[in-house]
Amino acid sequence: MTNIEEKIKSIVIRVMKLDVEPSAMDSENLIDKYGVTSVDALEILIFVESEFDIIIDDEDLNQSMVDSCSYLENYIIKIKESLPES
Repeated sequence: MTNIEEKIKSIVIRVMKLDVEPSAMDSENLIDKYGVTSVDALEILIFVESEFDIIIDDEDLNQSMVDSCSYLENYIIKIKESLPES
């Protein structure tokens, strides 16, 4: 598991109040497996923006962002790579 994936899973665990370690948590189908609602999804994405210091563009928002850790991880990597180095 990558550092980014572990952070994403930790955020989902915190928001959903799950009693599971990140390493034991499923990475896909989070909506069905953990009952992620639209309110939960918004909270998860707000924490992701804060944790990774990114802004998720409205036009990029879709169900896969909160249903798949790998999708969200790839999105974060893409955004971080497009940012100018400080």
